[in-house]
Amino acid sequence: MALTPDQITEILAGTRSRGAGTEYLAQFIESGEAGEEVDLSSGPLAGKEPGAAFTALQNAKKRTKTAPDGSVVPTNPEFGKIQIRKKNHGSKDAPDWHVYVINTELLEQ
Repeated sequence: MALTPDQITEILAGTRSRGAGTEYLAQFIESGEAGEEVDLSSGPLAGKEPGAAFTALQNAKKRTKTAPDGSVVPTNPEFGKIQIRKKNHGSKDAPDWHVYVINTELLEQ
């Protein structure tokens, strides 16, 4: 029996998807937008809770690798100008969290 898109999203929401944050940030940079709300209903972060999406994006931004000379360098230096913010649009008793990405490099132009 075939799965519906909603069933697939539900199944994938509970699994770890390595690289989802990196994939999202790369797509965001390619879009040329200065800022956007992170879509948690489709795309690489589909089905994730706002907190998990925020963490995935922060980890992708901070990921490092060892250069041939032994120094530690960012894996994706182009992510350095991206700010990731989590904002509550609800109340303390009824939170409504949203995640945003902002390309500060585009704001400087």
